[in-house]
Amino acid sequence: MADAALGGVMLDNPLPRTTQHSRGFEACDIITSDGSLIHVKRTPRSSAVSHLIGQALVATDTLRHDSKARQQLRDVVPSAGSDPSWLPKRIGFVTLGMARAQPITGDDLFSFSQVTLSRLDSSLTEADVKLTVAPIAHG
Repeated sequence: MADAALGGVMLDNPLPRTTQHSRGFEACDIITSDGSLIHVKRTPRSSAVSHLIGQALVATDTLRHDSKARQQLRDVVPSAGSDPSWLPKRIGFVTLGMARAQPITGDDLFSFSQVTLSRLDSSLTEADVKLTVAPIAHG
């Protein structure tokens, strides 16, 4: 599985809940020992890419600004099989894993997705968070 290959753990559930996100939010799919938050989605269509970008934006923003959300995620990490210290006080790395039959390139994205990805990158750069986009070949 991807989490083991990356030296991380899956963090699908439970979803951290906050005042702003009373139904919970997906903090990430995988967290690695260096504190990287990895979001992965099958992206055969632009709508899936946009959802992935939005998910990363909401999660990163919430974890940057809401200490309660960070603590809830820290509390979940041990039950997933890792150490709470994997979630640093300051988010430093976010990766978007885009899975599709043919690896995705910037030219494959509709302009809406290009713009929202660029805005995500700008927002994270301002927060000193490094964004990586990882194309994943998925049959």
